[in-house]
Amino acid sequence: MTEGLYTKEEIMAKAKQLANELTQTEEVDFFIRAEAQINQNTKIQGLIDEVKAKQKELVNLKHYKKTEAIKKTEAEIEDLHKKLMTFRLSKNLSAAKQK
Repeated sequence: MTEGLYTKEEIMAKAKQLANELTQTEEVDFFIRAEAQINQNTKIQGLIDEVKAKQKELVNLKHYKKTEAIKKTEAEIEDLHKKLMTFRLSKNLSAAKQK
């Protein structure tokens, strides 16, 4: 083996060390707390479920080339995304960051 190369074990050990260090950063902690709040919020979960349902509907509409229905469903998905992002930013992420 050429000098200066690392073994697989050394690389995996360093990767685990870096992963551990990353999980202890303030940013990761913020997102973990925000995710927990989002997962506990039934309104947000309802919006996420609606988006998923509309996305499935959109796939079917695209398969059958239903142009007008595709446009309508895409607009509905966009509206749901806007509601979701507004709700997350104003009510969940800011509350999680304050902790």
